[in-house]
Amino acid sequence: MITQAPDINIVETIAKIHIDNIARVERVAEGVSTFVYRIKTRDQTFYMRFLPEDWADFEPEVIVLNTLYDKGVKVPNVIFWESKNPDVGMSMMLCSEIPGDSVNNNRPNANDLHQILFDAGKQSALIHTVPVDGFSWIERNIKGRLAGEKKTFDGYFMQHLEESLQVMEQNHFSDSDKTLITDLMKKARKALNIENAVLVHGDFDETHIFHLNGQYTGIIDFGEIRGNNRLFDLALFVAFNPKDFKYLVKGYNEIYPLSSDDLYNTELMALFYLVHKFAKKVDTPKKDFWLELVNKQLNRIKSYPAI
Repeated sequence: MITQAPDINIVETIAKIHIDNIARVERVAEGVSTFVYRIKTRDQTFYMRFLPEDWADFEPEVIVLNTLYDKGVKVPNVIFWESKNPDVGMSMMLCSEIPGDSVNNNRPNANDLHQILFDAGKQSALIHTVPVDGFSWIERNIKGRLAGEKKTFDGYFMQHLEESLQVMEQNHFSDSDKTLITDLMKKARKALNIENAVLVHGDFDETHIFHLNGQYTGIIDFGEIRGNNRLFDLALFVAFNPKDFKYLVKGYNEIYPLSSDDLYNTELMALFYLVHKFAKKVDTPKKDFWLELVNKQLNRIKSYPAI
């Protein structure tokens, strides 16, 4: 793991090889899993990212972005990438900007929001047409293809489930809710199990859906791509943005119609995800945040007609 970000002068030198008339290069503080720099010319903005793990490679993400771009999904366009840049010793990727701001940061009016989410729903369905060899996180050190860490969905689903349910037993849930969560996870294991994984964004919520003046402009941040059931991204969205979910679904249905069973199974997947997150965060200051989300999701399922 490389802990020191590349010197901004080195970043500018690398950028000048690929971009003319650079006006400014600046470090972007929002980068969590990568070192991110914003590069501005007079009329364009680009982003350069570096992977701090010296074994990791941007190639899988480049494959994803190029594939989606060719499908007409509005994602950043890859200008250049390297498995390992010789000046910094890290994998590097240079991309164009998706203009505007996220729906989360810059809330449009209701009519525009509904259309933006409709458009994003259609595009998320296209993301889910890309096959992945295996489930869970996309391997960052495999060349030429998209491969998940686990060979089967069940291997992914069961990897940490027992320990997560044990955390449930020890924390802030009634006996009836503990039993219900366990039963729902058994139901989810069966209902969500599929043979072949598809690409999912992996962090799909309103912070990554962009618009400019109320017009949809694209989806950003493919740093958490995975192979999974296509309902995974929908589950993340409903977990964090339940009030707006119906507008996303309307767009999704234009490309890939969702049955009532699909919608119920999306709720199960959301609970599965939140139970795991709560178990991981139980000893951190974020505990109450995740506890609240688990309870809200459980209440949604309790009120769902299918239960």
